[in-house]
Amino acid sequence: MKVILLISNRLASPYLHKHMTPVALMKCGGKYMMEYLLSEILSLSERPIEEVIFVTSSAVSKYHAPLKQIATKFGLKTNIFTSLQDTTPLSALHAAADSLKGEVLIVPSNIWFKSNINLDNLNDNVCFVRKVIDPSEHTVAKVELNNTITGFFEKPPEFVSDLSPVGICYFNKAEEIPEILQYLMDNQIKEGITYDLNDVILELQKKGEKFLPGVVDDLISCESHSDFLQVHKNIIGYFKSHQNIADTANIVNTVIISPVYIGENVVISNSVIGPNVSVEENSTIESAIIENSLVAEKSLVKNVRLVSSVLNCHSSYEGREKTISLGEYSYIKE
Repeated sequence: MKVILLISNRLASPYLHKHMTPVALMKCGGKYMMEYLLSEILSLSERPIEEVIFVTSSAVSKYHAPLKQIATKFGLKTNIFTSLQDTTPLSALHAAADSLKGEVLIVPSNIWFKSNINLDNLNDNVCFVRKVIDPSEHTVAKVELNNTITGFFEKPPEFVSDLSPVGICYFNKAEEIPEILQYLMDNQIKEGITYDLNDVILELQKKGEKFLPGVVDDLISCESHSDFLQVHKNIIGYFKSHQNIADTANIVNTVIISPVYIGENVVISNSVIGPNVSVEENSTIESAIIENSLVAEKSLVKNVRLVSSVLNCHSSYEGREKTISLGEYSYIKE
């Protein structure tokens, strides 16, 4: 099976801070978000992954090396394609058309999920879905009694189902997808029409392919500051030790409230840290109260109270209480 990870289209919201590090390459609890995503993907099948394919935009091309390094940690062969049309998932997939052969799992890169789905020994395709509270606010999949998907309905006024596609799809045989992609892209001329992966599924159904719903237990798409903080909270909540503190951290006169992650060579003094806080490597915190927040590597926090905040790497914040979201190399002093 091949895995295609989309890190290029605007619908995948690859950035938390515009023109900064993609969400997939932000650290959370000591690891890149991409590492957590790959761990969940590998749990879906006991068979080895043949290849991991990253599809990026030209703006993300400078991150090709770290993406390959992450895949290498898992012993995975990698390939990277660049989508010049940074518009929809279809244009991103089209860039990897030559790799759409055999079993393929397509996943957006800006998500975190947990699932017990098993892709081994399947003769049919799988569209990953999650249960939603209010189907009238989502696109939902209609599922017949034989447990196959027969259509998609956008924000139906009457109940169709409570299963909403999440953008992940397993194709048992992907050879016909490139032709369908080209057809859909050539026909994106109707005003207001934007095709996506669901349209690929519908075209394959016309050719006799069956799609089963695969229900994920939990999924968050990182499209905003608050989404990312919820993912962060979930991740450190899964740690076996709720005080995951590196041996090289220097912590003086500080109260730690679990769950927390404190990375290598972090220096903390006269502070209260937690709950739900990650402080990544080589950061310094002085006289601060921090909760439900992430402080990325090589950052400085001093004389502040941070609540529900994200400071990206190389940030510096000295001041007063506030909810903030800082990109790389930002500096605030109040």
